[in-house]
Amino acid sequence: MDVRPARFGVAGQFFGPPPGRIDGMWTTLPDSLCDLGESPFWHPQERALYWLDIPGRAVLRTRGPIEAATVERWPLAQDPGCMAPARRGGLVIALRDGIYRAAEWGGALRPLALVDHDIRTMRFNDGKCDALGRFWAGSLNEAKDRANAALYCFNARTDTGAAPTLTQMANESTTGNGLAFSPDARTLYWADTAAHLVCAWDWDAEGNSLSHAGGERVGHVVGMVGQPHHLEEPAAVCPRRVPRHALTVLDGEGNVIHYGAPGKQGFGLHRTHLSLQLRSRM
Repeated sequence: MDVRPARFGVAGQFFGPPPGRIDGMWTTLPDSLCDLGESPFWHPQERALYWLDIPGRAVLRTRGPIEAATVERWPLAQDPGCMAPARRGGLVIALRDGIYRAAEWGGALRPLALVDHDIRTMRFNDGKCDALGRFWAGSLNEAKDRANAALYCFNARTDTGAAPTLTQMANESTTGNGLAFSPDARTLYWADTAAHLVCAWDWDAEGNSLSHAGGERVGHVVGMVGQPHHLEEPAAVCPRRVPRHALTVLDGEGNVIHYGAPGKQGFGLHRTHLSLQLRSRM
């Protein structure tokens, strides 16, 4: 997710709960200043928080107990969009021109799959691994002049016996963002930040196929984020376990918004919490 809201300038910092605080208050990690923070994950074996600075071309991670953590930076030659930890150690990272593997922190980047898009104006953005170990990454059109961004899945699972493949799973987006999987592995969500919308697909996780049972085009809209609800661009999406299609969305203004499940009249907005503001330093 993008952790800096645009109205507070071009710099952002990563946020975590203060020691001993569970009341929803937030503070910044020291030395975590980024141009654009993205793709955070918690590494349970290392007990470390990882994230990216996209225009700053760096991977960041914490070292030591989180309440007294220091932050390390690993500079990269290209803009990173998203990443995930690998089972055998190291990272899988989506750079501007493709998917790469680093066996260790700061190690050599080995290309796994190159993407067929114009790297002068296109790059990877938000993504993550699904529960079966496939790496998903959405792209972004930096010019914002047409909806030609796409969602890709890189499958390198060794139990299938097949060669690793990079497959385009969805398209017609401008700023692919907010990728999420429902807890029951039946629905995939993907946001287009520039279009102010969140789409959902029926997802066969084992077969890794997307569809919509209602006969509409694949990827039906489940929520328009923006007018008439006066919300900003969706940056992150988190499906809730019950009911199905109930979502929590982080918008471009740093607000956390809860959406109810769609009923007969469509997708219902419930503005139950709009208080979280992500602060940043100029």
